[in-house]
Amino acid sequence: VLLSLVLTYISPSTMDNTEPKQCLSYFFPVYCYLSRENRSQMQTIFISAFDLAVCLHEEPEDEQEEDPRLVSLHQFGLLMIVWLDMTKLVERVPPPELTDRNPHADVALDILLVKHKTSSSVESLVGVCVL
Repeated sequence: VLLSLVLTYISPSTMDNTEPKQCLSYFFPVYCYLSRENRSQMQTIFISAFDLAVCLHEEPEDEQEEDPRLVSLHQFGLLMIVWLDMTKLVERVPPPELTDRNPHADVALDILLVKHKTSSSVESLVGVCVL
């Protein structure tokens, strides 16, 4: 469900529908900053979401130019990184333990492992390397 919501948020087909976009713009930060578990769930879908975002960019629609309303891969990656920021957890959440993993480091490892094992497009590799 979370992956579907993320894709709905960045899809060009929903760009003109402001109500869901506003709701999701509010939902994602609140969801991620509310608990470590939620942030961890978002981290687990990062690679799948990014790969699907790459597919959105690669799909030629009747040989036309890319839709300018489409969120760039860099912009999408930055959104995900911001949502995973552990320093933005709400105050009621106990402070992180020394044994808690850093979600940004985990995402970086996930990216390196997946991209190393698969033959990724140049656009995909550039998109994640910039992050």
